[in-house]
Amino acid sequence: MLNIRRAIDSDCNAWFRWWGDVETQRFVGAPIELTWDRHVKWFAENIAKNDDWYVAEVKLDYLIQLDYLIQDGCDGDHLVPVGAMRIEQADQTERLSVQPGAWVSIVVDPKWRGTGIGSSMLLALPILWKSAAPLFAKIHRLNT
Repeated sequence: MLNIRRAIDSDCNAWFRWWGDVETQRFVGAPIELTWDRHVKWFAENIAKNDDWYVAEVKLDYLIQLDYLIQDGCDGDHLVPVGAMRIEQADQTERLSVQPGAWVSIVVDPKWRGTGIGSSMLLALPILWKSAAPLFAKIHRLNT
């Protein structure tokens, strides 16, 4: 069961690890040199003004079903962050110059890639996106 919540200040470290991952950067349209200081500044500036940043979490019992190694001391109701999703409005990015809408960016924690979490995050979009404007995503053909 996937839980999606709004991103909060304490997610900064996880976002840095996920977006800065070598495999993630391989599929980013314009890879950037991600430094901790630059990320902290960017995250702080944007988290306060952006309601369309989300973190996906799964219950620990779901991960146990997938046979992942689980830390001792956590009960089955413990939520584990597994990915992030951003919806960037047209006025927040120059990538949308043709028509109104928004871009969707999804990143999955490297430990949980290949489990269907990214697809589940995409399926949650109709619930999260309240606008009639279209959503766009660029997906690299080798990104599975």
